[in-house]
Amino acid sequence: MLVKYVVKKQKCHEWMVMCGYDYKEILFSELEESKKQGWEFVRKKIFLITDFCDFYSTSNRSDRLAIIGITVGLLAVVISIIGLFK
Repeated sequence: MLVKYVVKKQKCHEWMVMCGYDYKEILFSELEESKKQGWEFVRKKIFLITDFCDFYSTSNRSDRLAIIGITVGLLAVVISIIGLFK
């Protein structure tokens, strides 16, 4: 599927205190059942778009300019190839 949901649940064990969370990705149909089992909704994850946005938001200015430059260059090449065959 293209859209998944990330949920988290605090780690627990009978004989020790554990810190941190368990994370898992689920489909929308499993979301309500997971909430009933104690899982908390974290975020909605869209295929490739969320990963690119995470990468883009953590990159610095020069990396962003490089990404934009490569994208514009590839777009120009695709448009010129399309123009050759018309």
